[in-house]
Amino acid sequence: MSTPALAQLQPGEIDKSRGEEYQIEQRELWFRQTRSLDSQADAGSLRAAAALDLARSSRVPMRGSGANWTSIGPDTQTMFSWVMGRVSGRAQALAIDDNNENLIYLGTAAGGLWKTTDGGTQWSEIFGQVGTQTIGAVHLDPADSNRIWVGTGEDKASCSGYFGIGLFLSTDAGGSFSPRNGSGANTLDLSFISAVTTLPGQPDVVLAGGTGFCSASGSNQTGGLYRSVDGGINWIRVLSGTLYDIVLDPGNASVVYAGFGGSDGIWKSSDGGASFSKLTNGISYGSGRRRIALAPSNSQVLYTINGQNLHRSVDGGASFELRNSAACEGQCGYNMTLAVHPQNPDELLVGTIRHARSTNGGTTLTAMTSNWGGAQAVHQDTHIVRYSRGNGARFWVGTDGGLWRSDNGGGSYANLNGNINSILFYDVAVDPRDPTRIFGGAQDNSSSGRFGGLVWDVTRVTGDGMMNLVVPDNPDIVVQAGYPNSSGFPSLHRSLSGGNPNSLSTLPTTGLVSGGFPWVTPIAVSPSHHQHAATLFVASNRIWRAPAAASGAAFAWTEISSGALGTTVSVIDPYVDGAGKLGLVAGSSAGRVFRCADVNAAGSCTEISANLPTGRGITDVFVDRRDARRIYLTRADFQGARLYRSLDQGQTWTAIGTGLPNVPANSVVIAPRDHQLILVGTDVGVYASNDGGDNFVAFNDGMPAGNVVVDLELLPGRDIVVAGSYGRGAWMTALSDTLLADGLE
Repeated sequence: MSTPALAQLQPGEIDKSRGEEYQIEQRELWFRQTRSLDSQADAGSLRAAAALDLARSSRVPMRGSGANWTSIGPDTQTMFSWVMGRVSGRAQALAIDDNNENLIYLGTAAGGLWKTTDGGTQWSEIFGQVGTQTIGAVHLDPADSNRIWVGTGEDKASCSGYFGIGLFLSTDAGGSFSPRNGSGANTLDLSFISAVTTLPGQPDVVLAGGTGFCSASGSNQTGGLYRSVDGGINWIRVLSGTLYDIVLDPGNASVVYAGFGGSDGIWKSSDGGASFSKLTNGISYGSGRRRIALAPSNSQVLYTINGQNLHRSVDGGASFELRNSAACEGQCGYNMTLAVHPQNPDELLVGTIRHARSTNGGTTLTAMTSNWGGAQAVHQDTHIVRYSRGNGARFWVGTDGGLWRSDNGGGSYANLNGNINSILFYDVAVDPRDPTRIFGGAQDNSSSGRFGGLVWDVTRVTGDGMMNLVVPDNPDIVVQAGYPNSSGFPSLHRSLSGGNPNSLSTLPTTGLVSGGFPWVTPIAVSPSHHQHAATLFVASNRIWRAPAAASGAAFAWTEISSGALGTTVSVIDPYVDGAGKLGLVAGSSAGRVFRCADVNAAGSCTEISANLPTGRGITDVFVDRRDARRIYLTRADFQGARLYRSLDQGQTWTAIGTGLPNVPANSVVIAPRDHQLILVGTDVGVYASNDGGDNFVAFNDGMPAGNVVVDLELLPGRDIVVAGSYGRGAWMTALSDTLLADGLE
């Protein structure tokens, strides 16, 4: 592998040096629309109920030893020879034992809770059976490191973080967890928990806060700060609002500060959190996220950041002074965090896109790492900064790419990602020659490939990586997508040599019409056939095809939809009909479905939505490879039907899927050797049916409970299924002969 160009961006790569505000907004919109959160008032509670039901149920639903899922990574991902080293998924919460800094707990966006006892070389995932893999807060009891409080749910703007299922306590160092959410009128009514702590010397006095469940408008319902005096058995809401931080005065256990977003501002308690007074002198409260941090060496010094403004108080919050009006590099509603030096109250770390340090109380800030590119020592988009309690030269930084530590004040950084598997995949693709050779597109970590072992390799840096595909009868052709570029065209990259790193080139957009391409641009491929060569497809509110193997002037896109369809296409599935002609079925984000026949000729697309309900996005379609009249589709719905079947090429549809959980279904496939065996990937794992989709049971043995499965891929002739998840990487299982013969128990 050549390396000279790796210290800079490759041609056509995404420049992230100024952040990705627009892209983050589009990602949030994708998350909401894919799950219909804009029209579902109680999505978080429905998902929580489904996850808890799954965690309580037996998850060994199929006969045969081949019915177990195995993780196939990425146990981190390389970034060429970039200084930052290997990356994992988004880090969200961190707890460190102050008496033994080798003991660390790391909470991830959707990849579970990880524990290390050696400072970050080797990690174990310890939250796999609870029911969710989304962690928002972790607190380690300073007097008893066996007691760990874990708040679930990741609070991001507009309900775009994944829902949680409440607060949990472990008393055996993470060996087991019990819910601590109260009941009835004394319930901890939060879907996204951002902070949790206990009072020193009073381990049963617990303070927790965050935001409530999602409303039908796609915004969070009122959350707040809750207090329990009996270890989480009963709760009282003390303050309302969107809470981000709870900070304790290290010298006075009765003094508590609470930081809220927007105009709710900062509050102070002098009675251990039982009551609070709002702090208003010298500070005006703007909109959005707010973080606070107290100086351990002088508890009168309190810092807060909101938007671009960094304020400081030197009198315990009685008054504030604006120290910096440009403290945030960008994406201030997404990445924002603070920490104060343990011995010097004038030194602090501010994490936004990059992490920066001030040595003069915030007046000036110096970025601690270079801009995005090969020389960057730490992945950007910072969610965690944390000083060592006893060593001001040591601090930890958590980002969209995982966790790092500096032992010399930022002079150098140790990569602590070890074997953490928390990559957030949008999509995966499999090489039919070798089921262990897999590709995937991930949130903020581009696309990568598994070329041997559990550590995957980035193939091309694109910011977020999106859909990936491998041409079935010519696996040397690999196509990977990034998000649409600034000109309104899809970012599509192709390798003709197996998808190896640095082998992908940007495909031409000749023939395409700019605009309308969704955040996760749908792409698909058909194999070669005696009447046609392998064909690529891409869609916006139109659908195009191009020859998969063509190069130069021979590669051009031809529209097959005869104009705009009036809706944004979300998924495409090509098929070959009984006459050997190539067609496809496409679903849209508005719930409409189209069939395009004989696409290599003039082509025409006919709507086949028939009796389907509208208003919920189509997340996947699958045409039976042996009978193109038989079509399955999945929908983004928490309460209505999530799986539909047609036996007449979409002229009529039947809602099926008894036993599927009340969460969106994201993917559907038909087993290659038994067309009655249907697998569906959902927001809480995989479900299977052996009666053509009428009835389902959980098919998750080996997976963590609540795994968000966004894609299922089959290897025809091998009876192997690969699942891509949004937070726990990729998984594989074999549909054993026993399973195919005997089906479900």
